Amino acid sequence: MKSRMILILGLLTCNGPLQLADSASVEYECEQPIIDGMYMISFDTLETKCGSLRDTYLNVVYGIPTPNINAGCHLVHVQNKTRSCEVGAIFDCDDGLWDMKMDWSTKAVPTDNNRIAGVLFVEMERFTGWTCEGTYGFEGALQDESG
Repeated sequence: MKSRMILILGLLTCNGPLQLADSASVEYECEQPIIDGMYMISFDTLETKCGSLRDTYLNVVYGIPTPNINAGCHLVHVQNKTRSCEVGAIFDCDDGLWDMKMDWSTKAVPTDNNRIAGVLFVEMERFTGWTCEGTYGFEGALQDESG
């Protein structure tokens, strides 16, 4: 009888604490739509020495705003943050006049599948050696395919 009690107590205490899910190891799926299409992007200057950015049309592919082909850009880093549905993309650009680094952080607007929002950080150097950096908020509206 005494050995059974020791065995039962041993089994009860050997289980250890309950296994809790580590939030860093849990896979999250973004439930917002894939951001794809031509967007009219409006910029809001947050902090800059570069001046303001004018509104422009940009093609967005899987959440990555694609700079104008004439800017001489190439994509150097992409990060999909599935927990927040945010896509980060870094471009290095050189159009002969400006050497630029563009760091985009883009996210779908949860209440409107046709809108995006985010932040653009730029570092720029003019061929003359003048430099600046700036941070801009942006919003974009998906443009109708017909116009």
